[in-house]
Amino acid sequence: MFRKVLNDIYNAKNLDSYILFITVIVYAFFKVIDFFEFIDIDIDFSKYDSNLILSLFGVMAISTLKTRRADEKILDRINCNDEIFVHSFSPYFRENIKKSDKIRIVSVTLDLINLDEFESIFNDKLKLGHKIEVLLVNPFNESALDMASKRARWESQEALKNRIISNLDILSAINEENEVKISIKVVDFPLSYSAILVEPSKRKISNLIYMAHYPYKTEKVREPKHTLQEGFDSYFNLFNEELNNLWESGMIWEGAK
Repeated sequence: MFRKVLNDIYNAKNLDSYILFITVIVYAFFKVIDFFEFIDIDIDFSKYDSNLILSLFGVMAISTLKTRRADEKILDRINCNDEIFVHSFSPYFRENIKKSDKIRIVSVTLDLINLDEFESIFNDKLKLGHKIEVLLVNPFNESALDMASKRARWESQEALKNRIISNLDILSAINEENEVKISIKVVDFPLSYSAILVEPSKRKISNLIYMAHYPYKTEKVREPKHTLQEGFDSYFNLFNEELNNLWESGMIWEGAK
């Protein structure tokens, strides 16, 4: 215990609490001496009582703020899975998307979400003025489409093309019903993963990137998955930069021609 105190003081941790603790001990010591008149001390301790109480309240407030910050960090980690690679995302995945101010989806075919299920979520978010960005592989770029389709054992290039166009049509239909629009782009590049960047509306948790790898001709698809969290995962900034670069490289989708 004593070693921990010395270590905290050496590292400038909890200095406010230690200083107040020492002050209280010294103050109590002199109060006892004055009360039992062991030593004649010509000090009116009563006028210092209110100052000491205010100091105690101040330190309690600081400690509460520190505790809340620690709780927020714990909440941050709860939103992520401790395992690097997982079969499915955290239970907070859907809720984090619903409550976020902004999401950016970079994917071949919007396959990280069920669009039928998320259509209502997108509508609600647009009505609240939230920002939604979607970047898919260009269904009319034969080279990108060919390379993307070769990863799958179960889907032909033509089927993949039709699925991308169908998703783009659904997104365009959502835009027709809302004043705030989904920003839709396509890219001439065969993506090797699907990702969703989530920027929460309340900064109680950090930005998140949900990612799923596209394996080559395996029975399982969109696995493994992992979640990167800003401030916790060292590669968050790298993938965030890559998502930005992909978005900048994309072309605005103007519909099937």
